[in-house]
Amino acid sequence: QLTFSFAQLSFCLALTHFGISVEAQEKAPEGVILGGYKMPQNLLKTINFKYLNVEKLTKSTPICDNLQALKSLQPNKPMLVTEFWAGWFDYWGHGRNLLNNEVFEKTLKEILKRGASVNFYMFHGGTNFGFMNGAIELEKGYYTADVTSYDYDCPVDESGNRTEKWEIIRRCLNVQKTSSENEYKNEAEAYGEFEAEKMVKLCEIGISKEFDEPTNMENLDQAFGYTSYSVFIAQPEQEPVKNEKEGEIEDIEDKTISPVFFKNLLKSIREKRSFLVEFLIENPGRVNFSNLKDQRMGMISAPKLVGASYTSSWNICCYPDKNQISSITTWTDYLQNAAVLPSLFKTTVKILDDPKDTFILMHGWSKGVIFVNGRNLGRYWVTKGPQKTLYLPASWLIKGENEIIWLEEEQLGISIKLVSSPDLG
Repeated sequence: QLTFSFAQLSFCLALTHFGISVEAQEKAPEGVILGGYKMPQNLLKTINFKYLNVEKLTKSTPICDNLQALKSLQPNKPMLVTEFWAGWFDYWGHGRNLLNNEVFEKTLKEILKRGASVNFYMFHGGTNFGFMNGAIELEKGYYTADVTSYDYDCPVDESGNRTEKWEIIRRCLNVQKTSSENEYKNEAEAYGEFEAEKMVKLCEIGISKEFDEPTNMENLDQAFGYTSYSVFIAQPEQEPVKNEKEGEIEDIEDKTISPVFFKNLLKSIREKRSFLVEFLIENPGRVNFSNLKDQRMGMISAPKLVGASYTSSWNICCYPDKNQISSITTWTDYLQNAAVLPSLFKTTVKILDDPKDTFILMHGWSKGVIFVNGRNLGRYWVTKGPQKTLYLPASWLIKGENEIIWLEEEQLGISIKLVSSPDLG
């Protein structure tokens, strides 16, 4: 009969329902310690890894030292690599996190040679549709928001096509091709270029509520998206404007205020002693694994003012959601020289035959989110990268007229393109 403490039982339940990895060490104690609790000895311990340094891929330095450590912990039990990482997360403003195919093959061969079982993470990653991209902070030591694509450099790519890693796995397992496999390929379509036809300012689609103080998104019953906070500020006549530097400032929740916004704000301060300031704050994605100590998004408290004061209550508005997008009635013709940001833009894509997969290239635009036929496809950030195109599945499209709407925050373009191949950086 086995007896478990509450902590051990909770750990077992977590293993059963969610899956937890344990990092094995070369000189591990008799029981692996995780989060301050000792694992029950009868549990099968497994391991996650990607690779050791390429320079260490030699006969004298085995590439799977982690497996040796795992074996030392449980010499009479089978070995399982719970997650053999085929790639890694990509995040905005950084290069792609690819795993070299040669390294992938050598590592997989060694895993199989040692008699270990293996599960690939990911075998097919897919797409972080909508606002579900998430973020990570352990990789760089600071917050980085993940991109919309979850291609992950997988054996099966984002749109369902096999990659070289698929062929590597086949060779390592000595699996022969079948005739049906040889024929399969998911062909994407290049539908062409479509100019923005209509626009509406973002501030015109929401309904704001009045608050004495700003509060975070969660207190507004908002999980994802954007929140605007607007308030009147007054500056005494005798108080001069001391800081006229034009550049980026990082003052509100570690989010950068653009040079253009800062320049316009200073101009407004110089010309007026009372003015309205609106802060648009995005939830770029919550951290997906970490010490999840604080995942609050939005403005937690009012920014401190020097030489000025707040003279009104706060008007707070949450957007965009599906209902807001579908109910817009104030569209106007798009005139690039008269447009202001942030705004929503619209175009129509007419498809004559049965739809096929395609990829949206936000040619000339910068940062925002795309809605296709009322559904949130995901974020784009062309000027930061690495991802340049968004995967648009055929199932999201219809034969006939398709409505594409996008929220642009930073830069006005002219058109968007629907192309036949991805550009993930």
